[in-house]
Amino acid sequence: MAKVREDKHGIYLIAGGYYFRPVFPIGFDHAFKDGTVFKVGDTVKAYHRGGTQLATVKKDDVKETWFSHGATSGKTSVESFKPEYEKWRS
Repeated sequence: MAKVREDKHGIYLIAGGYYFRPVFPIGFDHAFKDGTVFKVGDTVKAYHRGGTQLATVKKDDVKETWFSHGATSGKTSVESFKPEYEKWRS
């Protein structure tokens, strides 16, 4: 189980050693839209899809896909936000 948290960039959770957010880079926006129905404090099931930058986030009958925003190793959620190797909308 993972807890939905918030920092200055918005909501996130940690799964499989990565930060995930409901925000997607250019190239993924044709398949996924930014945003979520989950709120800060929600406890959800989150599964990092091995070999991808995606996670499945579930609670009850709701299932969403979130995108990786960096590894957790020695970093804060703010430092991991929007990795430089991804192309993001400004």
